Amino acid sequence: NLIRRKYPESIHNDPTFKDHELADHLFILFDQLLNSAELSVDNIVTLDFDYYNGDDHDEYQEKDNDEDLTCIDGVKYYDTMCSIVEYSKTHTFLSLRNRYKNIKYKEQLRHIKRYVDSQGTKIQKLQRIDECVYVEFLRARESSLLVHDSDIRRLAFKKAHSLNLNDFTASHHWILDFKRRHQISSRKIAKLVTKHNLEDRDKILKSAEDFANKGKDRFLNYAADHIWNSDQSSFNTIMPRGIYFSTELKKVLFCIITFVENEKDGPLIPLNNCNARLVAMLGISETSLLRLKNEMRMLQVAQEELQPHHLRSQSKARRPLKQKPRSSSAASALMTNVLPDPQPPNQRVGRSSVHLSEQADSEIRYQFQLLLSEKIYPTTTNILERLHAAHDDFPIQSKTTLRRNLHRIGFRYKSTTKVKIPLDHVSFVVQRAKFYRKIDE
Repeated sequence: NLIRRKYPESIHNDPTFKDHELADHLFILFDQLLNSAELSVDNIVTLDFDYYNGDDHDEYQEKDNDEDLTCIDGVKYYDTMCSIVEYSKTHTFLSLRNRYKNIKYKEQLRHIKRYVDSQGTKIQKLQRIDECVYVEFLRARESSLLVHDSDIRRLAFKKAHSLNLNDFTASHHWILDFKRRHQISSRKIAKLVTKHNLEDRDKILKSAEDFANKGKDRFLNYAADHIWNSDQSSFNTIMPRGIYFSTELKKVLFCIITFVENEKDGPLIPLNNCNARLVAMLGISETSLLRLKNEMRMLQVAQEELQPHHLRSQSKARRPLKQKPRSSSAASALMTNVLPDPQPPNQRVGRSSVHLSEQADSEIRYQFQLLLSEKIYPTTTNILERLHAAHDDFPIQSKTTLRRNLHRIGFRYKSTTKVKIPLDHVSFVVQRAKFYRKIDE
């Protein structure tokens, strides 16, 4: 009756599938509450969109919804300033002035570059933080992830750090304003945990007694030393043992099996032609076979030299015995004892990499600065000669390694034009002064 009074428009509506599902969940919940021996409530506070307070959203609107337009020398938008700075890196100032009519002097370009380097004003940075945090919040809710106030603060701190906004604190007031702007409210999720340990005690004891009775009936068929307690013993499944063959070895074995099976009715290749039989059996070339034979002989000689001296002397002192026919098994066992262990293929060992310390990097920068102060072009050849002249044991020995380390510590290669410009030219002096200023900073 209360529902009909509050929502009279839902009187004539038939219950839907979701209504039946909700009723089933409520019935299960009430059944657990009534039949549980102990009840505990676990509350979780999370953030979600406030869909029920849509009428109150107007009072939380910002007073000024206009986009923050900061005008720097006739250019209003931050994206346009970024485009101007990127265009100036690859084009001349004359081309830049023809493309952007508002830019007339180089001083304007310097102001815009300074503004872009600082990544906009503080208001624009706060707006970007707000947009970034809101996008991450939407992504988390679409993935059905719980979001808390601490997550909002962490995302805001991360974005502020990337924008060099060090005085941003993500205070409680800022989080409250953020939730009001985007209609986000805190939701409390109550999780009911029920326990049935008291009422289920008799069932547990009866189940244990039934299990013990079944076990006693089966224990009569086994000896006492063949029964283990699984709670006190560890059993693991052991894989069947065997020999693992690689793909390359399987190919060789397949060739041998095929060759032997084809010789059931008689030898296909004469027995005295060992090389031809081995080539057909192993599926390799004759050159590879000869190389393997030479390697095997060398290993056999090396193993014979490593044998103890008394074994060789005893073998010489023995009298020659009459030759007796040997079985194939004995001959194969003798041959397996003679076979040497093959050596792995030799791998090419390249030059060890050079790792410079901070002191070595500072020495490279110092020699580079000396060359500029002496009005000498800092090429890799000149820098390498200066380094070896100052330190005989400097680890870099080649130009390639030096060029790689120069690129690592921040230097970039730039080819000079064919136009002859003296080192004391105004443009060169200006560039050198900028370089010294950056070093001082």
